[in-house]
Amino acid sequence: MKNYKIISGLLALFTMTVLLFSCVDDDFDVPPVKTIPIGKIKTIADLKTMTSLDTITESASFYGTVIMDDKKGNLYKEAYVYDGNDVIVLKLRNAGGIYQGDSIRVQIKGLKVEHYKETYQLNSPEKVGFDMDLHITKVKTLVNVNPITTTIAAINADKARFQGKLIKLENVQFAAGDTSATYADGIRKLLVEHSIQDAEGNTMIVRTSGYAQFANDNVPNGSGSLIAIAGRYINTMQLYIRNLDEVSMNGARLNGGMGTPEGTGEKADPYNVAAAVANNSGINKWVRGYIVGFAEYSDNGTNFDFDAPFSGKTNVLIADDAQERNSNNVLVVQLPSSSSAVRAALNLQDNAANKGKQVSVRGNLEAYFGQPGMKSTIGCIIDGNEHGETTEIQGFYEESFTSNISAFSIFSVAGAQEWTWASYGGGCAKMSSVVSSQHFANQDWLVSPLINLSTKTNVKLILKEAINFITSYNDLQVLVSTDYDGSSNPSSQGTWTALSITSRPAGNSWDFQSSGDIDLSAYDGQATFYIAFKYLSTASAGAVWEIGNVLLREAN
Repeated sequence: MKNYKIISGLLALFTMTVLLFSCVDDDFDVPPVKTIPIGKIKTIADLKTMTSLDTITESASFYGTVIMDDKKGNLYKEAYVYDGNDVIVLKLRNAGGIYQGDSIRVQIKGLKVEHYKETYQLNSPEKVGFDMDLHITKVKTLVNVNPITTTIAAINADKARFQGKLIKLENVQFAAGDTSATYADGIRKLLVEHSIQDAEGNTMIVRTSGYAQFANDNVPNGSGSLIAIAGRYINTMQLYIRNLDEVSMNGARLNGGMGTPEGTGEKADPYNVAAAVANNSGINKWVRGYIVGFAEYSDNGTNFDFDAPFSGKTNVLIADDAQERNSNNVLVVQLPSSSSAVRAALNLQDNAANKGKQVSVRGNLEAYFGQPGMKSTIGCIIDGNEHGETTEIQGFYEESFTSNISAFSIFSVAGAQEWTWASYGGGCAKMSSVVSSQHFANQDWLVSPLINLSTKTNVKLILKEAINFITSYNDLQVLVSTDYDGSSNPSSQGTWTALSITSRPAGNSWDFQSSGDIDLSAYDGQATFYIAFKYLSTASAGAVWEIGNVLLREAN
């Protein structure tokens, strides 16, 4: 009886198995296997010789390992790939998909090699990134690539060798003026450049996207090591951090060198250089120091010249010690062409005897030459003589856009781009038609709040603006209205009159320039008064317009 039950159970199990498999459709769908042809085998060095081709027509592949991806947000739709000798940047149509440590094969047929600003890139012919599914095969994952341990001086001396490579720097630190900041601006999604330096005074830029996951983390204030990608933009090398686990800076700072910060930044009590470096932000701050040299860009990177002859007029170096020769201990002071009186008085090319003299300078404290500096310098005092704007102009209305543009109203009439805030010049309203090197047609207005002139006489307007890539001043109009309702689309409501401004930037630099007094006396006594900035661009051209300050005053 017992054996009968066992045999019956086995027969039942066999019958169920037969029935189960008899129900399976023999024509079920099998997922297709992606097969990307290999073709000829190339190296990245081979690709670098193919930049003259519009589109690669031969079937060929190269192998490499992803050494930086866009997962952490410091890149966008890009990946750096290393084949053991050379690096190329992949421009991808979509983010994600390949990751650091992936060993990949890339089929290059139908793609294009670009040599953009001295960086080699693999892109689609339309320059919109290529489809990974059609060109990339993963061979292996979690492949480790060790960084090349080197120095800042070595990288700057041999850019071609280190371009795109994964490197490690030891005994370095961020510049003192950067240690109170975050890596980038993750709130407004703005990239930020900081300066890394070594004990010998060599410097490099560390560039971080506002979209990086660590954008709002604090820059370390100690010394130590850093692993990063050594990117290149024309002749400037710049580091891209992959993740903060590769930043180890807990040691004591190198080369102390600077004294105690002093001063309040006012004309009567200027910062010393130590204070300007430690508090490297603020508009129209005064700094006092000794002129010790000049900075310039060259094929070897940034050079700080402490000995005559001096070959440029665009900046000077000031320090707390007249004999200073360490670039870590200087403030780089811009002498913009828009402040011709300041440039004429201070530059060392025309005034070699200025070296060692004490000077007070007035401008915006911000990074310059990749380290703490002063830009938009508007005034100075040297040998007891004042040059440029050394006296604060008092107004009854002023907007300097130091942290936002919310006091003004934004109207995007045409195009997807619109007025935004930017940190340039100590803060400004910025309008540009360019996205990823492509122009778009736009009409955008930035309109002031209501300004009451009912008790004002002999009113003057003073603007500070920067213009680059100018198309026409007619595309960058400053207008006023006395019947605008304050909320409607200004392109269709209110009567707007364009102001005639005789002093405007030339339109080919980032220097902020003062307009001087613009006569508004015709509007004295008006209870309703608005100022607007109207921007126009086309699909083929458009300027970058930055408004740094708007001031109304009563003239004597």
